[in-house]
Amino acid sequence: MKKNVQRAVFIVLIFCGYFAQAQNTGAITGKVVSAKDKKPVDYATIAVRSLKDSAVVASGQSDPDGTFIFKAIAPGKYRIYAAFLGLKTATKDIEVAKTTVNAGEIAMTDDGLDLKDVNVTASIPVVVKTDTLEFDAKSIKVRENAVVEDVLKKLPGVEVAKDGSIKAQGETVTKVKVDGKEFFGSDPLLATKNLPADMVDKIQVIDEMSEQSQFSGVDDGTRSKILNITTKAGMKKGYFGNSSIGYGTNERYDANINVNKFDNDQQFSVIGQFNNVNKQSFGQGNGVGNGFGGGGRGNFGGGGSGAGSGGITNTNAGGLNFADTYKDGTQIQGSYFFNRSDVSNQQTSFTQNLLGNSITTVNNTADNNTDRINHRFNFMIDTKLDSSTTIKIQPNVSFTESDATNLSTYNRNLIATSTTGDQRYISNSTTPNIANNLLIRKKFKRRGRTISLNVNTSINNNDADTYNYISESNTVNNVTTPS
Repeated sequence: MKKNVQRAVFIVLIFCGYFAQAQNTGAITGKVVSAKDKKPVDYATIAVRSLKDSAVVASGQSDPDGTFIFKAIAPGKYRIYAAFLGLKTATKDIEVAKTTVNAGEIAMTDDGLDLKDVNVTASIPVVVKTDTLEFDAKSIKVRENAVVEDVLKKLPGVEVAKDGSIKAQGETVTKVKVDGKEFFGSDPLLATKNLPADMVDKIQVIDEMSEQSQFSGVDDGTRSKILNITTKAGMKKGYFGNSSIGYGTNERYDANINVNKFDNDQQFSVIGQFNNVNKQSFGQGNGVGNGFGGGGRGNFGGGGSGAGSGGITNTNAGGLNFADTYKDGTQIQGSYFFNRSDVSNQQTSFTQNLLGNSITTVNNTADNNTDRINHRFNFMIDTKLDSSTTIKIQPNVSFTESDATNLSTYNRNLIATSTTGDQRYISNSTTPNIANNLLIRKKFKRRGRTISLNVNTSINNNDADTYNYISESNTVNNVTTPS
């Protein structure tokens, strides 16, 4: 009885603490409108900055009806900024207590300026250009040893999913560049989850035109959403990086290293990651191998278990990236990345079904393991053959090998009948991919008149071997028969 009372008091204290914490914060609501006709301004960039230390505590965009709301705001004095292309940045000072504060209408007036570049004042760290939204990352406060992803999570209009994928203004970010150069090919996560936040000066969200449009100067309407990270002036030349190591209970460990050497146009980076805490700072890339699956009567109802269905993942990964621009304008970029993920998953279940006077019990155990190895190599060279002709070559090679083992046993009992069985499902797959893109472009004297040759080649093959063994025996009235 005494223990139950102690537990009840403990639970009450937890909820009281949580409730007290919730009561220590407030919320801010408001609406952005046009000063001219009082119509709502939708998708305006909103930021809330503390008047105490100028830190950005919240940011986002107004809804289609112009309204906005920010929750969990600590008590204090703040300044709200509203920015929108073609309108002057509007501000409003408020004080937040332990309740919801309605800032009312924030009216924005016409800018009346050339809209090629719109600077959202020195107070708000945003610059809006025709196809670019630029944020001043230095004004975003993040924890010590934070990475670029931590900064992105605080930018208005930018969403970072649990798996690290990025959306900006509702569109998927397909590429991340560093000072205009690709970083480890087309895997955005290798930049956002590894590069230290304290190296970042600006983050640009760009609607990038197609290569053909950039070359010809004629917009073909094709766009892709990318991010460009500009580094601080002091880090464009020299070494920088970070490293961390941790060890915990049950022999859990997590180690990371990131070393960069920049020399203006030349970039060289090395990254490494080693852990058994289900953490991956990279995307899967192309050629991901097969996990295990397969049918069977005993594997928890007959379905196989996928490699991603939980368990403990041991990750070993590393890679290097190189990029340079030469005096004649030739650009080269190359990267190699290796990762190995070993996933172990053990499951046990007991099920009891009652139907009338009969009772059915089912015991299941399963031991699953998937070992996946992946190699990725990317290279790019873009150079001029003469003053009006360029050639770009991009070979990409990847190789993935996956080994999966699924061992399961089960036992079903119904009155005088008992069924015992085991299943072994083993698979091996290899997936090599080789691709190359050749692009030759020539520009003529007349503006917009160009000719190009684009050749794409690819070779890929998926070779898989599987082995599925099922053994089952039935016992009726103490007489066992195999099936």
